[in-house]
This record gives sequence, C-alpha cells and structure tokens, in this order.
Amino acid sequence: MVRLAEQLTGHAAEAVAFATEAPYLQQLGCETLVLGPGDIACAHQPDEYLDLDRIEPTVNLLRGMIEHYCLQPASRG
Repeated sequence: MVRLAEQLTGHAAEAVAFATEAPYLQQLGCETLVLGPGDIACAHQPDEYLDLDRIEPTVNLLRGMIEHYCLQPASRG
C-alpha cells in the first residue's frame, strides 16, 4: 500500500511526528496508511483551511488506489 501511494504521489513515504489512530488499527490487523491533502502545520488548528489546488490531486490519488485494490483483478503469484 505504501509503495502504491509513493508511486501515485511521486513522493517517498516518511515518518511523522503527530498522533493518529493508525497504531491501534494496526494492532487489529489492518494495514494503515496516513495521508491526505493539506499542510499539517495548519491542520486541526483554529482557522484550519485546505487550498483548493490540493483537492484534485487527492481525488486522483484515491481513485488510483481504489482502481488498484478494488477494480483490478488480483494477481496470482
């Protein structure tokens, strides 16, 4: 999942210094990936905003992931 996100975004995955529910979901056996549009510096702050030019790339990323995992036949290897 991480490799696909890297491929679709053109950015390498990296560790982040903020909390999410991802570790708890991983303990339940779910693969997790924390990603999204915007800038973490303004996320979850008063007057939080999202630049409109960040929406289309995020929609394209989600479409690519849905297509890969939900619409393409599973490889048999």
